[in-house]
Amino acid sequence: MAERERVKKAIEAPVAEAAKLLEESRGADAETRLAMRIDGWGRGLAAGLEELAVSLAELRRSAAPEAPRAPTSAPRPSPSREDDVAVEA
Repeated sequence: MAERERVKKAIEAPVAEAAKLLEESRGADAETRLAMRIDGWGRGLAAGLEELAVSLAELRRSAAPEAPRAPTSAPRPSPSREDDVAVEA
């Protein structure tokens, strides 16, 4: 399935669930109905963002080199505390 379709389906599921709950709660006040709608869209957007993150991780994994490269130069040792004292004096 294409990434766009996965994101679309991830968003649609919670939004559709919220719409179903809104239909079932016709007697609820406007504030409750708005909260239900916002909750559905919020969960939908979170699911869509999660799908995008998964797709991005897959893309990065496929673009990464096969084997890690060896460093071209040896790492330099970090200065010791004695070196710091000598510089201050």
